Parts: sequence; structure tokens; C-alpha cells
Amino acid sequence: MELKVLGSSSHGNGYILTNGNETLIIECGIPLKEVKQALNYNVSSIAGALVSHIHGDHAKYAGKYAKEGINIIAGDDVLLKHKIHDAFSMRIPSGITRHILKGFTVIAFPVSHDVPTFGFHIHHPDMGNLLFLTDTYMSEYTFPDVNHFLIEANYSEAILDENVKRGIVHQAVKDRVWQSHMEIETTKGVLSAHDLRKARDIVLIHLSNDNSNAKEYKAAIEGLTGVVTYTAKKGLEISLSQI
Repeated sequence: MELKVLGSSSHGNGYILTNGNETLIIECGIPLKEVKQALNYNVSSIAGALVSHIHGDHAKYAGKYAKEGINIIAGDDVLLKHKIHDAFSMRIPSGITRHILKGFTVIAFPVSHDVPTFGFHIHHPDMGNLLFLTDTYMSEYTFPDVNHFLIEANYSEAILDENVKRGIVHQAVKDRVWQSHMEIETTKGVLSAHDLRKARDIVLIHLSNDNSNAKEYKAAIEGLTGVVTYTAKKGLEISLSQI
């Protein structure tokens, strides 16, 4: 299974899991033409697209994906806003739900953000188990035998405080970030709460342009976990396996 990162920032988020025959899209914040290009136009392989929440950098193109016949798995607010009808949707109700998309088994679970938001536990025989967490300031759930983590490391409190002092970031923005995104120390805590003996890789996603330090985050997470760590950026491609 290959992971392809099409975007991982406030400008647009999109990730592809594909083995060539089956493809799962995570987030619809990137134009569909870029997804098609990344798949060499093998759109028939697409099993569906997961959307974590309604904000534009994650859901902007969900309606256009649905119009192309792609099944959208999202909460009611996303489906209503983008006028996605039942033929092209799989609704995520509140609570923990399970969804089957070809060879992918997806568990959607609620996380804490400023709008209804979901994390995803994704299983496929070709990669094992993957945990996807973004746009949340905490997660109360842990999962056994996770092989791959795509987890937010949006900001550092120290960098954010310094940017407020320098006038780069407004206090109101800081207050919102505190209540909606995962700080690097929280990322460390979530990872430490998991048994990492079967973890193959960690991909840090949705890093803030102004309030994070990708090089330091990578070194810190690798030092803490002993697991190969990447920071997501457009064009990153890595092979995912459970061996």
C-alpha cells in the first residue's frame, strides 16, 4: 500500500492510500484533478473518500468528488452543505461507527474540535492498521496494533506564545488554536498512550506554517518512540506495510 500526500496544511488537505487496485481518499480539500493525476487517472480503483469535518481545507471539494461518483463518508453537516445525496454518501452518525469500502475497513470516532469532527482507524490487509487524527486538541481513544500513524502536530505552545508577543499571531487566533488543534506535546502524549511495538511509521500532519518546527518535531518524535517519522508535505510518498 502506498501513501501519497497531496496537501497537509490550512491551504488544503488530501491523502491517498492505494495499492493500484483499491484506493481510499482521506479528506477532500484538494481539487479532484490532482487526485486523478496522482492515481494516473485510475479512478475506478477509488473505494470512497473520508472527510473528517466541514472546514474548507478538509471538505471544500467533497461535492465535486460526489458528482464524479465517489462515495463520500462524512457527517451530516458536510453532506448537507455540499448537497451530497444518499446515492453518493455514507453518513457518519454520532458515536463510533464501522464502514466497509472494498478492502478497507474504517472505524470513525468523534474527536474534539470546534465543529463535529471524526478520526479514522483504517484497516487493509496490505498495510495493517492506520490511525488518522487531525484538527483535534485531544483524543480519548487508543487502538491496539497500530502500524501507521497520520497524526496532527499543528503547533508548539512556546512558538505560538512568541508569535503572539511579536504580533505575528493575534491573541484571538491563539485562543482558537488552543481549542481546536493538537499541540506537539499532546501529539507525544497520544503516541505514548499507544503500544508502539508494531508501529512501522509516523507521519506528522497539518503542521502550522508559523507555529511549528518540522525538523525539531521529527527528531523529537523519533527520539520518543523509536519509530521512523516523517513530516507531511505535498509530494511525500511512502510505502506502508505491516512487516
